[in-house]
Amino acid sequence: MNLPMRLFIVLACLLCASVTARAASITNVGLLDGGEYTEVDGLNGDGSVAVGYGSIPSGDSRAFRWTATSGTLQDLGVFPGDINSIASAVSGDGSVVVGMSWNSPANTSRAFRWTTTSGTMEDLGRLPGDSFARATALTPDGSTIVGTSSGSSEMAVRWTSGGIQPIGLFSGGSYSFGNGVSNDGSVVVGYGDIANTPRAYRWTAASGTLQDLGTLPGGSGTTQTIAWGVNGDGSVVVGAQGTGAEMRAFRWTLASGTMQDLGPLPDSINTRAWAVSADGATVVGEAEDNDGNLRAFLWTPTLGIQDINTYLPSLGVDLTDWVLNVAFTVSADGNWIGGIGVYQGTDTGFVANITPVPEPSTWAMTVAAIACGGALTRFRRFRSGRDGSEIVRNAS
Repeated sequence: MNLPMRLFIVLACLLCASVTARAASITNVGLLDGGEYTEVDGLNGDGSVAVGYGSIPSGDSRAFRWTATSGTLQDLGVFPGDINSIASAVSGDGSVVVGMSWNSPANTSRAFRWTTTSGTMEDLGRLPGDSFARATALTPDGSTIVGTSSGSSEMAVRWTSGGIQPIGLFSGGSYSFGNGVSNDGSVVVGYGDIANTPRAYRWTAASGTLQDLGTLPGGSGTTQTIAWGVNGDGSVVVGAQGTGAEMRAFRWTLASGTMQDLGPLPDSINTRAWAVSADGATVVGEAEDNDGNLRAFLWTPTLGIQDINTYLPSLGVDLTDWVLNVAFTVSADGNWIGGIGVYQGTDTGFVANITPVPEPSTWAMTVAAIACGGALTRFRRFRSGRDGSEIVRNAS
């Protein structure tokens, strides 16, 4: 087959696929054997790998890793002597998982790093004298992990090949927590206390100090803020401000140096932003109404805040038997979200594609059908002329 013919076939079939594909979808990740619930807390770069935790028959929790290819949950286990584990985040290619393994009776916990290569958990270590540690986020290449080490006090930490590094405290503060990290590991976000008031921070390796991100308009020095996620280059931070019935999801940008209120959903009183895409444009979280009911939301500069329970159906996704409660995570490319919902009465983790695909015009569909049909006909004739047996397989 000559090169022009091959190009014609490839382009024609790509056109066919582009006008018939529909990307938006919802997937139930299922339950661990004998379990009663699951929750998705982290997604890899393209949404093909999800991590989180679920229950086992004993009632304890287990960290899991789910792949779109297998469609099943892999129990990541616990450290020897522990009885519970949670997976918080996964690397860009899905091969590295981080989280926490703990033993409630012994009142201890350990941060872990699990890889597909080893298939086992690695203890990341704790600060001297501490008895608790949890890993909450990592860079896409898996080389830098952030979280918290605690004992006599809580301290945000960063794990690298060089070991564990304390992030530090606000001046006069007594605790800090590490919740998110930029792609290169140089920016960490979370919260610490200023005069006993929780405040969202942004830490950079260059400065070595915690930057108070301030408040939404109208806030004061006693307003509570928490940062949960940061985008790829560390320039966008998301989280929540307030407590009780006055929580508001925020998006802070380095360019403006201020927080933006992402707004409530209709009838919601609280909103919390949990994660943000690599480019900073897609934010996901939860909204709560007066009765305590939760609804997962997404926000973009174009769409504003959207209830995912109504947004996905607008893209043609059937959410029969689903109520999506919380979106905890979004893929780096912004096309996939994960969290927890109720499916037929069971609390279940989900992975959803939120990418709208424009409906093709009649003209485009007609051209694509003619082009692709013609290309395949020529291809079959070509193969039949070379080897008559191939035409059967190609036509099936």
